[in-house]
Amino acid sequence: MRIKVSIIIPVYNTAEYLEKCLKSILNQDLESIEILIIDDASTDNSYQILENFKNNDERIVLNKLEHNQGQAKARNWGICHASGDYILFLDSDDFLETNVLKKLYNTVLLENLDILEARHFRLYDARKIEYPSNFKSLNKALPGDKFWKESGNISVVVWDKIWKRTFLVENNISFEDRKFEDVDFVVRAFMKAEKVKNIDLFIYNYLIRNNSTMTSLVVPQKVQDYVGLTQELDRLSLMAATLEMKEAIQKLLNYNFLSAPDYFREIDNEEVRNNFLKFKKIYNKHRWSIITNKPTNFLLRIFIFINPFLANKMYKKFKP
Repeated sequence: MRIKVSIIIPVYNTAEYLEKCLKSILNQDLESIEILIIDDASTDNSYQILENFKNNDERIVLNKLEHNQGQAKARNWGICHASGDYILFLDSDDFLETNVLKKLYNTVLLENLDILEARHFRLYDARKIEYPSNFKSLNKALPGDKFWKESGNISVVVWDKIWKRTFLVENNISFEDRKFEDVDFVVRAFMKAEKVKNIDLFIYNYLIRNNSTMTSLVVPQKVQDYVGLTQELDRLSLMAATLEMKEAIQKLLNYNFLSAPDYFREIDNEEVRNNFLKFKKIYNKHRWSIITNKPTNFLLRIFIFINPFLANKMYKKFKP
């Protein structure tokens, strides 16, 4: 059977969410799929739950890692072993909307797209927020740099998009082995993509958890990962071949600079202090680009230019 979509799911200690997550895939309106699940050495009963699902559905491919290796390596394993025409990434504590897979697949297949971007819901305790709120539908496929300029929205998560598998493989696009791995993965893909489009369809439910990877406590390793992302965005900005892509990457850098105070709270730690110096070097290098970057809100770039620590306080106080 020809596999139309490969769904890649890293799992680490998310037992309480797995049933809802997997049922949202297994009950989709597209049957010719494979589900590549990578258990990243979970210490709860996640693997037992996954085995039960695998025994009842032959579309599930289950791999158990002996040592915890992180989400990036798990996703890279999925890309290497996927056989579908297209790839969809799903986090194991999230879930898909009902019957969206067939429409996604038919759309990317009809126009032979490299990337199709959709919309998602962000779920808080008592709120369900549509994202992006300022969605602008594009009627034709565009190169990645033109897409970001025309849509006015830079979404740097991988799970609100469906990806042509051969496009990722032929361009050697994979995840860096650190946190925040979505961001530069998306940038590198959009730098290479020739046909990108969006669709006004809510496909994904993103659960905001207090103990998730993105909301966990800041430790020196996470600071190092943050600086690693900053360095990679700096490198990619030098590689960008068009003004549109340079401006898009600079906007991402601006928001990355804005986040600095969230990571450099304990500057007396030697490792953190060394990473701060690396960060500061890149920040100073981009200061003029910060203030001239039109895609970024005017007042926000002025504050970031003056002092990202002050900008962070102002942003948290006045953001919607």
